[in-house]
Amino acid sequence: MRPFTIKTMILLTCTLFATSLWAVSPTYHFANSSLDPSTACYNVNFFESGLGGAGFTSDNYTITCTAINYSVGCLNHGGNKVQGTPKSGTTSGSASTPVPITNGNTRDTVSLCPANVTLPNPGCTGSQQEVILAASYSGCSLSESDIGSTISTTDQSNPNLFIIVK
Repeated sequence: MRPFTIKTMILLTCTLFATSLWAVSPTYHFANSSLDPSTACYNVNFFESGLGGAGFTSDNYTITCTAINYSVGCLNHGGNKVQGTPKSGTTSGSASTPVPITNGNTRDTVSLCPANVTLPNPGCTGSQQEVILAASYSGCSLSESDIGSTISTTDQSNPNLFIIVK
């Protein structure tokens, strides 16, 4: 009877150890935010591990910001800013991106861009073009959909942009 008990204990220990190696324990190692001055996109470069036991090969990562503020003006046909006060407005928004998971880890960049939200209407007329003059993002977080892990990210702003809206 004694050998059966020892063999059973060894088997049980090995099973528990192997299970813990594949456990789902998501951990963000970093989530660095930045604002791209050429696109006004809010980017989050991140690395998350501990996704191995979930069995997923990809997951959707979402940036959500509770306060996004843009200052938008108009350009005339000659490429000069039209006189007057640019229009500003605050909104919220989010953007999702599917990201591959390899060996329980993922590393990528997810972006929230002006195309994902409604910009203030500066009232451009005729051949005038809209231009983003400033942008700020605050109250932002990055989350993934399958396991539900979330991390807050740093606010970003740039008051000196000049990006033509297409």
